[in-house]
Amino acid sequence: EHNLCLLYCRLGLFHRALRLIRSSIALREPGLTAVGRVNLFGIVATISAVCGDSVAARDAILCALAAHEREPHARNELLAPWCESAYLYLLGLSPRRALQLIRRAAARERGWSKSMMLRLLAQQDLAIGHVSAAGRATTQSTRLQRMRRGRNSGGVVSDAGLWWTHHLALSAMGATQAAHSAISWAYELLVGSVGPRSDEGLRR
Repeated sequence: EHNLCLLYCRLGLFHRALRLIRSSIALREPGLTAVGRVNLFGIVATISAVCGDSVAARDAILCALAAHEREPHARNELLAPWCESAYLYLLGLSPRRALQLIRRAAARERGWSKSMMLRLLAQQDLAIGHVSAAGRATTQSTRLQRMRRGRNSGGVVSDAGLWWTHHLALSAMGATQAAHSAISWAYELLVGSVGPRSDEGLRR
């Protein structure tokens, strides 16, 4: 269910993904560890934010942070700042504090999720007008995506989403030609991710 949820997200089927992950949490609730709870509620928060439901996103983030406080875990030392950053960002409470938290998490991350954290960092830089910083973050994010050589990120955000954010950063910097190349590559990645699916409904 977890992997299927992420696949739905990368295909843009966010409402279907949200129904699936909430069902999974309900079934697994009694036996969820702190790591599992932070991870799953982090996914719910991300999808809810994409769907424009900031209230649901905030509630999921608070659940994730509460789980980390009750049972701190080394892995959550990265996930928890990401959640707190997203919480502050969504509510517009402290953009600079949110930026500080996600920058710290992105600097420490060494796995596949680093490119995703860099994308969030870029989004927050763009939100407060740090255009050059956003461009640096998306350049690094897309470079990491290329280094995966076609392997899935494993996260909620598709590789096409990384390049879309790169396009936004380049556009804000006035790099029109590079921005056009970025959005063209985002489209190719999106089409390429849908093409191999055997389910006609998913391809549509």
